[in-house]
Amino acid sequence: MPMYAVIGGGLSVLVSIAFLGSLFGALSFHPLALISSTLVFCGVSIGASALFGKIYGIYSHLRSALITALILSLIFTPSFEVFTLMQYALIAVVAQASKFVVAYKGRHIFNPAAFGALLGGLLSLSYASWWVANPVLIIPTILGAFLVLYKTRQLQIGELFLGISILLITIAALLRGDTFIVAIAAIATSWPIFFFAGFMLSEPLTLPPRKKQKVIIAAVAAVLISLPLSIGEFNSSPEFALLAANLVAFILAFRQRQGITLTFRKRRTLTPTVQEFIFETDHAVSFEPGQYIEITVPHKKEDGRGTRRSFSVTSTPGENELRMAMKFYDPSSTLKMQLKAIAPGTKIQTTGITGDFVLPKDAGQKLLFVAGGIGITPFISQIAASKIEGRDITVLYLAKNADELAYRTQLDKSGATIHYFTADADKDMNHESRLNEKTVKKYVTGQGFDAAYISGPPAMVASAKHLLKNDIRHIKTDYFSGY
Repeated sequence: MPMYAVIGGGLSVLVSIAFLGSLFGALSFHPLALISSTLVFCGVSIGASALFGKIYGIYSHLRSALITALILSLIFTPSFEVFTLMQYALIAVVAQASKFVVAYKGRHIFNPAAFGALLGGLLSLSYASWWVANPVLIIPTILGAFLVLYKTRQLQIGELFLGISILLITIAALLRGDTFIVAIAAIATSWPIFFFAGFMLSEPLTLPPRKKQKVIIAAVAAVLISLPLSIGEFNSSPEFALLAANLVAFILAFRQRQGITLTFRKRRTLTPTVQEFIFETDHAVSFEPGQYIEITVPHKKEDGRGTRRSFSVTSTPGENELRMAMKFYDPSSTLKMQLKAIAPGTKIQTTGITGDFVLPKDAGQKLLFVAGGIGITPFISQIAASKIEGRDITVLYLAKNADELAYRTQLDKSGATIHYFTADADKDMNHESRLNEKTVKKYVTGQGFDAAYISGPPAMVASAKHLLKNDIRHIKTDYFSGY
């Protein structure tokens, strides 16, 4: 299930529960008011996004526009008054415009919903009430936020933001004379921090690429949302807190922010189910081995998995081309099938290269790489870079059969110690396709590895991490969901 489906589905569930709540009198607004405002936000947002896309000659991601619209419908008080709905329509236009106008190298700087909300208030159109923070929606909001943070791999950032926010809000309440119980009850029913963390702070395009940078962003947002500021007639708000954090993120990751135009050059078959795609770039690309790139491939009759996807970069920094490999399933997503059919010279837009699955700064560390199937891709770039740096690397590469071992020739010449594991093993391989205690004892225990990197399907990654935890202290993971 792709990220946009998880986020959009979670927001749709919240709107649906809110409708039922209003229908049975649990919420103060009329159910028709929620329907009216939601339809206005959605219709205007999709139309405005498509229009700005044509004006700027940029592909308009309508799923993203719909997500922004649903967020707006959950933070602006529902209404069916014509004048209010007209104001909401303008706010929706402003939100969508921010993705095209307030952008740098093809990526918007600010969360569009927060931008529309703040500007709507400054222009006295309407103020965001953040009504989504109410007792009726608290449980589904927490569940939805957890799923989004899990899917976007931002659970630690969400936990940090919530931890700081809850601590600061509680301290402020106690200093005002409230009891601890009252403070916690207010957090659960009046503060939109769970919705904020799951559905807004986690937006990938406005977050910086590295974990340390994200920690700073989470802290900045938590402080600003928990301790409101007042300067003259201006009062800070959740939308202000998010936009301030977005600005800090832009400054911290200024060098890494880059929209890249890729021109398809050729493809090569690595295994019966895996192909590598080779692209030319429109400018020199800066990244670290092990990071991934998000690409956008517009196409007709797209399936539910959408037009955006992330793939590990298999080329190394400094090369004049960018490579990525992908596994084709039966059936594969419509995006992959579109890629499989593209002609040389076709241009593809990206939103930049990101990720924390990178090599340690200390090149003297002894490293263990564990790859399952297509999970070998981030290691290809890392192994090539490590050969130059003289790193000590051992690779355990597991696949269902020998035919599915991608990059085998390249790995054999890499200088790293490679151990292959397949169910149909020949004399050069181990007759196993899964990591087990016997394998760990033979190849890992007592070998003095400083860190382990694991990449592959989620179940394989979880199993390997469990098996290695007693032998290796520092373990980094990456996983491929198989879309």
